[in-house]
Amino acid sequence: MSPRRIASILGAAGFAALVAVVVLAMRTIGHRASDRVLQKMLINVPSSLVHAHDFRWTQVKNGEKQWELTALEGSYSQDRTHLFLNRAVLHAIGEDHHEIVLHASRAVLELEGNQVTRADLTGGVTITYSGFELDTTAAVFFPEQDRLRAPGSVHVRGEGITADGVGMEAHLRSRLFTLEHNVSTVMTPVKPNAATSKVL
Repeated sequence: MSPRRIASILGAAGFAALVAVVVLAMRTIGHRASDRVLQKMLINVPSSLVHAHDFRWTQVKNGEKQWELTALEGSYSQDRTHLFLNRAVLHAIGEDHHEIVLHASRAVLELEGNQVTRADLTGGVTITYSGFELDTTAAVFFPEQDRLRAPGSVHVRGEGITADGVGMEAHLRSRLFTLEHNVSTVMTPVKPNAATSKVL
């Protein structure tokens, strides 16, 4: 084989090797770029996909359950400082061990680590306790202070009484509810039922 023929074969082989290296480098760079895109996508996943159905959060203090929050579904913010809930239900245990139940269409919880520092409740809020029911459009719950604040109109109804006002401050565990402004109250006699109205 002539030297010219050998040189042309070596040149063709070198060119093929160079093409293979370039293709391999481009594929590697492309994979790395797609890996970077994938990593960026995974970083952004928690904001939309850290999601729970049948969400439950229980607050215990000194070995005693103080309240429990459940929701149809919940999603964390990307930085994990907020939790967004749909159809939230708060069960607070009163000092007399009776349960206070609060329903809200939506709730946004502010978190510090594993502690809920504030819960903004919107979309209609209903509180039931011991035969009474309170309705308001929105409220804010501060768990550490056991304090619920409703700035808007509040309607209260129970057996023989209805009350309306604007603004409410409530301490759930001690069962203290205070209507603040424009309060009107209507009391009606309760009809005795047959079991309690027997003549002796």
